[in-house]
Amino acid sequence: GVPQMTGTSTVLVTVLDKNDNPPRFTRLFSVNVTENAEPGAFVIRVTSSDLDIGENANATYSFTENPGKKFAIDSSTGNVTVVGPLDRETQDEYLLKVAAVDGSWRAETPLTITIQDQNDNAPEFEQSYYSFNFPELQRNVMFVGQVIAADRDKQGPNSVISYSLKHPSDLFTVDPASGELFSKRGLRYKYTALDSSPENQYPLTVLATDNGKPPMSSECLVTINVVDANNNAPKFEKREYFTPVLETAFIGQEIIQVQAKD
Repeated sequence: GVPQMTGTSTVLVTVLDKNDNPPRFTRLFSVNVTENAEPGAFVIRVTSSDLDIGENANATYSFTENPGKKFAIDSSTGNVTVVGPLDRETQDEYLLKVAAVDGSWRAETPLTITIQDQNDNAPEFEQSYYSFNFPELQRNVMFVGQVIAADRDKQGPNSVISYSLKHPSDLFTVDPASGELFSKRGLRYKYTALDSSPENQYPLTVLATDNGKPPMSSECLVTINVVDANNNAPKFEKREYFTPVLETAFIGQEIIQVQAKD
């Protein structure tokens, strides 16, 4: 028209987000868990970020690798929890893989879970009963025998073993590190009608204690048998023996009996 006239209007344009960005994990995830963690115990929260907004930024979490099925992950929060029994002596590390999916895109990240040892195993002796023979009249501090224990806990304080006597002894001692038994002084064999007289037997109880917190221990029984040493020469009952012999005596004929004792 003449004259020409114009009008204006404000137009609001909303740019809608397009799901064109995948989720991103910003770090590697690793965590330590004690082997006595109970089912339901929280382990770690796995999180991701997304440059998209709104629904396009919401990720759903799941395991793509979960060996042993000892752990579960919450699909919404990414919280990882224990669902099965853990035993470091059986497996001390789990390598899992977590996926984050936002509807169109997927991202994955490794998750390393290391199982920490708990002192859940007491030392075990190779034998529950030991018997050692110890010759009489030995010098002081002589080796008698050795007891050996092992601990199924993993290498570390929980498997370090020290030995001790349950009841202190004036006659014997045990090396705390090796389990070797030693005499404190010489012992004399006591002559009795029985070869295995209790008078020549010394019972001990040896403890094996680990260095865990709290410590665990076990015990074994030890019998030390003092045995006779060949330290006495035979002695005849008489210093001299005399007997007449007839000239008619034949070869092999008994003419006298001599006796000696040891």
